[in-house]
Amino acid sequence: MPVKIAHLNIVWRPSVGVLEKVRAIGEAAASLDGRPIDVLLCVPEYVRSRCGPLGGVRVLPVPAPAPRRVSVPLMSAVVWRYLLPAAIEYDAVVVRWTTPSPLFLRFARRVPVFTEHHTMEVPELESKRGLMNRALELLERRYSPRILASVRGIIAVTGEIRDYESARARRSLPSLVLPNGVSAADYQQVVRCRPAPGRVSVAFVSSRFAAWQGLDRLIAGLRAWQGRKPAVELHVVGELNAAQQRELLGLSFAGEVRLHGVLDKHGLAGVLSRCAVGMGSLAVHRKALREACALKVREYIASGLPVAIAYSDPDLPRDLPWVHRIPADDSPVSIAGLVGFARDVWERPGLSEEIRRFAVDRLDWTVKLGHMARFVATQTRHPAQHAGKRRA
Repeated sequence: MPVKIAHLNIVWRPSVGVLEKVRAIGEAAASLDGRPIDVLLCVPEYVRSRCGPLGGVRVLPVPAPAPRRVSVPLMSAVVWRYLLPAAIEYDAVVVRWTTPSPLFLRFARRVPVFTEHHTMEVPELESKRGLMNRALELLERRYSPRILASVRGIIAVTGEIRDYESARARRSLPSLVLPNGVSAADYQQVVRCRPAPGRVSVAFVSSRFAAWQGLDRLIAGLRAWQGRKPAVELHVVGELNAAQQRELLGLSFAGEVRLHGVLDKHGLAGVLSRCAVGMGSLAVHRKALREACALKVREYIASGLPVAIAYSDPDLPRDLPWVHRIPADDSPVSIAGLVGFARDVWERPGLSEEIRRFAVDRLDWTVKLGHMARFVATQTRHPAQHAGKRRA
C-alpha cells in the first residue's frame, strides 16, 4: 500500500510570504500522482480568518491558550495534543521545525516523525536580542537533541543545516537535502525591457529586510559608485521599517531608488521586467550560514531573471552563467562587478528562456515534493538498520 504522508506547518503569526509558500506546496502536493502528501497548516483560531483561501491545504485552527502577546510560547507547549488526532491518520508526518517542548518530544515518540529544517536554530537565536530569544534558545538546547533522537529522519534545505541537525541528534539518521522550491506556474517569464542608455536596474525583493538580507551592503556599494557610469537604479520590493525608509530616501542618490512596498505577482512582474539582475540575500553569514536557498531567488529564476547571491545554493551549480557570486562578508557590494555581469547577461540571446526552463525542470515544488515523498516512503517502509543507535 502507498505511504500516506502529512506535511505539517505550525505557524503562530502567519505572514503573507509564509502563507503563499504553504499554498504553493499544497497545490503542488495535490497534483502529485496518487496524492501521497497532504499539507496541513496549524494556526491559532484568532488568525484563521486572516489566512484566506488556501487550495490544497488542510487548515487546523487550535484554541489560543492566552492573549496574543504571550500565546506563542504557551502554544508551543500545548498545541501537540490538538494535532495528535489528525496526525495518527497518517503513516508519517513531516514537521517543519518549530519550538521544541516536552509535548513535541512526546509527539515524536508516538508518531513516525521526520523533521524539516530551514536554519541552524541555536546560532540564529544567539544572533538575536531579547529575553524571548534567550528563552527559546534554552528550549532548543534542552529538548532538541532528545526530539531529534526520536525521529525517523531529517530533511534540511542545505547540507550545512543537515550536518548541524545530525550532530545535535547525536546519532546517525537518514537524511535528505531538499532546498526550497517555487511554483513555477505562478510566475510568467517576464518580457524584459531594453535598459535605458547609461542605466542598469536591479531588483531587491524581500518580505522584510532583516540584517541578514544585507541591504546595507548594497547601499554601501552604491554610495561608493555614486557619480560613475552607468547609473544604477535600485528597485526595493517588500516591507521596510521606518528607519530603513528614512535611510534610503535620505541617500544622496535617492533619485535612483524606487520603493515599491509589498507587491502582488502582477506588480512584481512589472518591476522585474525593468531589471537586469535580481539580488538575493547578501549576508546570511550573519546568522552563521554559508549555504541558503532563498525563495526570492527562486521567484527571480522562475521569471527568467539572472541573479546575484552571496552564499552557496545547493540547487545552483557554480558554473551557471546567469548567477553572479558576491563575497560572503560585510564588505560593500562591488557595483563594478555587478554592472559587468548585468551587461554580459543582457547580451546572451535566449537566456531568459534558459533560466525559466531551469526553474520548471529543477526548482518546481512538484519536483521537490516528489523527492520528499520517495525519501519518507522508503524510510517508513524500510527504516534504516542503524536509525536507533546512538553515536559513541
